Amino acid sequence: MTFEEAIQSLGAELGFEPESEGDAVSFEVAAAEDDDGFEFTISAAGDDMAVLCADVGELPAGERDAAMMEMLEANHLFAGTGGAAFSVEDGRVRLEKRVALHELGRGEGANVVKPFLALAAQWRARAAGAPA
Repeated sequence: MTFEEAIQSLGAELGFEPESEGDAVSFEVAAAEDDDGFEFTISAAGDDMAVLCADVGELPAGERDAAMMEMLEANHLFAGTGGAAFSVEDGRVRLEKRVALHELGRGEGANVVKPFLALAAQWRARAAGAPA
């Protein structure tokens, strides 16, 4: 299965027409009606893998060390990340997960994407100081 086929299958399953930009497709996701939303990207990673990436936000101003420690602890054995991992890029926290293309394109891709987005929204709320 190609990246394009997997994305088309996922789009059909979720009811939208994805527009890829080369080897990536980006979305704006809102966790609630009053949410400004956050960036979510699916990128090709080799011939048979993809990377899900969600922008969790900036580290909280006065609590950077505590927030980084919490994320590092969540990364341990992926216990608090559902198999994903945290990273930081340009001062923004990202939650990323590698998945096989067939997992996105087998008609059950929503079972991979929706829990990942829900987890990203929870961590995003934490980063903003709201209860998750």
